[in-house]
Amino acid sequence: MALQTNQDEGETTTTSTSTTTDMIISCDRSQIMDRLKAMRIQEASTAYRCSDYLSSLPSESHHVDSWCRSKMVGWCFQVVDCIGFHRETVLYAIAYVDRFLSLNTQRSQSVLQDRQQFQLAIMTALFIAIKLHERKIIDVSLMVDFSRGVFTRDDFMRMESDLLAGLNWRLTGPTAISFLQHFAHLMPFQEYGISTCDIVEMARYRIELSTNDYSITSHSPSKVAVAALISSIKSHTAIPELFCHRPKLLNDLQEISEINLNSASLRDIVQRTERYEDKPFIMSRRQQGVSCIASKWSKECNKSLEGSHTHSPRGVSNEIIDSKQTRVSS
Repeated sequence: MALQTNQDEGETTTTSTSTTTDMIISCDRSQIMDRLKAMRIQEASTAYRCSDYLSSLPSESHHVDSWCRSKMVGWCFQVVDCIGFHRETVLYAIAYVDRFLSLNTQRSQSVLQDRQQFQLAIMTALFIAIKLHERKIIDVSLMVDFSRGVFTRDDFMRMESDLLAGLNWRLTGPTAISFLQHFAHLMPFQEYGISTCDIVEMARYRIELSTNDYSITSHSPSKVAVAALISSIKSHTAIPELFCHRPKLLNDLQEISEINLNSASLRDIVQRTERYEDKPFIMSRRQQGVSCIASKWSKECNKSLEGSHTHSPRGVSNEIIDSKQTRVSS
């Protein structure tokens, strides 16, 4: 079977982690603050930092660029949306690849200089993230099918070993969504008649959209989460009866996050997050109807993904090359 539970036997078996939301609900305020402290320490460590790894690459047609990255990010979201997985799983996968490519090793450079290897790395990272963070997982044979014959089972296994070795098996770093959920749980939205769920929903969607923005890669997840929350708070307090609560909410957010809300870098991220919805590359889960998506697990889903040339990695590769040639010739 292409889809199986995480308790099945085989090489794809890994114990799934609990959702961040479940863990937060079971914690009191002091425990959440302790968790945030540990998450800040973790994201600040060298092992979880990302660099501007594309800046040193020449603009040659066979090298990876930000446009190529965005196409593969979009493909990852298509996969998790069709199967009904958590979108945060894509954030983990893209973070694995961004961190790996930031290592500046011989192997990471070879991936950067070959779009096909880059596609394999993204697909493999998604495969790893699904094994770690989902209750249901996909067999590697389905990833082979998704590649439409470009990659074999052995290709995925070798790339998985390369990624795990490069990342030193550090696979559970906090995402911007993790920080968002912790911050939101400590915020007094309900005291002002504001729905916490609505605030989080909008902020989460903007975080998901930010995954497609390569310039955000070098910023910490906590800062991205704060930027998304700021823009969400502004949107929800735009009406006169709630506008007066905005300063207090932003002050609370600054105290909880321990991030200066007036810093130039944060203001830049906020402006970017507010522009994402002008040209979204994915719809929000609320727009799609998540319950409908989650129910489409089966052969129908596999057939939909396998039969789509435009959105398969191979189709993306061809589209990238064709578009690059068009842009050069024009």
